[in-house]
Amino acid sequence: MNNPIRQSKSCHEEGTIDVVSFKQRLAERVRDEGGVGVRRGASRRRFIITTMTAVVLSTCVLLSSYPSIANWFSTLTDPTILDSGVTSATREGYSVNVDAAVSDKNITLHIVDVLADSTRLVVSYYVERDGGRFADLLQGDLSVTDSMGHILTNSYSRWQRDEIGEYGFLTFVLPESPENLNIQLNINKIQIPGAGLNRHQYLYGKWNITIPINISSSKSATQTVVIPKTTDFSIPQGDSFALQQITFSPSMTRFEFDSTTQRILSVDYTIKDGDGNIILMYDAKSQRDDYTSSSYVPHPQQQTNDQRMKYFVSIDPLGIARDYVFQATGVWIVEPVNFTFPIDRKLLQQQTITKKYEETTFQIERFTLEKDLNNQHAYAAKLQVHADRITHHYTYTGLRKWELVDDEGNHYPMEAQTESPLGLKLKRADQGEFYELNQSITFRNLPKNSDAKQFTLVLSSFPHYYELDWTIPFTVPTE
Repeated sequence: MNNPIRQSKSCHEEGTIDVVSFKQRLAERVRDEGGVGVRRGASRRRFIITTMTAVVLSTCVLLSSYPSIANWFSTLTDPTILDSGVTSATREGYSVNVDAAVSDKNITLHIVDVLADSTRLVVSYYVERDGGRFADLLQGDLSVTDSMGHILTNSYSRWQRDEIGEYGFLTFVLPESPENLNIQLNINKIQIPGAGLNRHQYLYGKWNITIPINISSSKSATQTVVIPKTTDFSIPQGDSFALQQITFSPSMTRFEFDSTTQRILSVDYTIKDGDGNIILMYDAKSQRDDYTSSSYVPHPQQQTNDQRMKYFVSIDPLGIARDYVFQATGVWIVEPVNFTFPIDRKLLQQQTITKKYEETTFQIERFTLEKDLNNQHAYAAKLQVHADRITHHYTYTGLRKWELVDDEGNHYPMEAQTESPLGLKLKRADQGEFYELNQSITFRNLPKNSDAKQFTLVLSSFPHYYELDWTIPFTVPTE
């Protein structure tokens, strides 16, 4: 197979293909249909901190029949279109033809093929409905298990679609890589574009597929270098964090960290070649939408209910038999805090309530109680919160978590939503860039007697940055 995202046989066309005119027609179709693909904010990054995903432009050509088209795909270098690690692994034959389908309610889910790597699986699919094929978002239980049924991961790390919106791609991170795997897709809801004010609509049904995958060939081509435990980082709460090993698989180079904390967001790092030249750099201050991939794993010699975490930083494959240096410069961690705001509603009618946490001054400007539109037997509380100085690391501004606590000790979490960019205003001062915040927060399912209760607003978690100074040399093994 020449490409992991192989087109359906029903899309086969006879005849010869003019590559130049083909690309021109494809570009015109994307423009005319308003196709939405990978976000361009990612720019040229081959150092994606989440496991990278295969993305291929959709065509009506069976690629294995037209080597010129397959060669064109294999030469794409823009990571927002095609992950070069997937391209190289596909050229080497690490993809599996699936062509499985399941139907319900006149809707058919087609699984096209799978990139079967020892570190990740990339599943390509499309939904056939209304006379067309679509990259609709799949919802339900999606997991990867070993041959005994033990779950290796119960969620995909990334969903993407091609530029035209015909094919979807699911990436599953493999914390372990037994040779025989099963991809379990138990879909009960398919999200499709809505109309008018409804951004999304849902199709309900039952689309269950089990896909057996063997990754023995990829495992044979994978090598691992264990890092001697010469340095690690102790988090102030007592947790540890250390680089454990580097894995060189056909589709990526992966740095695996081991930690006792479940709250790590991101690792800042630089990779240099043997001559000291910087070839890759990741800094969360200047990147968006990049999160460290992670997985729960039982810690050896401990009870199975004591969990450690594996964190993965994944990049495109590096050149074999070459020397490199991995330099970890910092780590972002969401830490629990207990910053409280007693809400004096009488005082709040006359003035704002102000309190400072670290370098940020928070103000409660409004507190209201009203019937919950989602539950007529409950109330909803709404607060307006202002902050004069939020960290300029925009990536993590939405990871502060608020709770509302009543005088009986009942906790009400904030409605799950991140801050809108409209509520963040960029400011600049001598100390650098930061954001001013105006945020409306909603808490639902408060009891009917809430009017008689006293409430406290609690900041329960907050992202913090810690500098690291690790320099770890390594050599990419030969095949």
